[in-house]
Amino acid sequence: MEAADDVRRPRAALIDVIGVDVDYAHARNLDRRAFESLLDGQWVDAGHSVVISGPAGVGKTFLARVLCNAARAAGHSVASRRISPLLDEIEAARLGDSYHSLMRQLSGAGLLVLDEWGLASFSQRELRDLIDILDDRRRRSVVLVSHIPIEAWYDFVGDPALASTFVDRMGGCEHVLSLCGTSRRPRRPITAGPRPPRGLRAKLLAP
Repeated sequence: MEAADDVRRPRAALIDVIGVDVDYAHARNLDRRAFESLLDGQWVDAGHSVVISGPAGVGKTFLARVLCNAARAAGHSVASRRISPLLDEIEAARLGDSYHSLMRQLSGAGLLVLDEWGLASFSQRELRDLIDILDDRRRRSVVLVSHIPIEAWYDFVGDPALASTFVDRMGGCEHVLSLCGTSRRPRRPITAGPRPPRGLRAKLLAP
């Protein structure tokens, strides 16, 4: 069995290793000091949570993965799910009588990452499932990756009671990274594709 010092490597050294690929030069409102303060994993020890919000392509999921690596390096177990597939998994588990087992799995991880909040609308039942997950993790860390800022959550949820409950669970979390800017993904030129042979093209255009 590994010694504790082997499992939890010196935390100061982890920052340079885990955060080495994070791009702080890109204009996306990423506070380097605030983000690097999370790389030692102590926020997971304290049961704190993180919201990473911003438009598509600014690197939210990548930053969440960096935080996952930091949590693992600090000795914590990690579960990571995209929200829509997770809700499908929950519904299948409910029908297959494995719902409680899945919920124990989600509640038991040292860190749970929920990605793609705000990307698609949810039913009231799906929102209640998400709130149940958060309720089960009151003293455990969550990273919520959101396509919309916290102040837009009320309008996104719609139902006042569910919106208030969800914002109460996650809107007041200890660490919020509000990103902005343009997509960092390389843009691919849009082409019309190959032209059909001249004879075939003439037939397609014929009245």
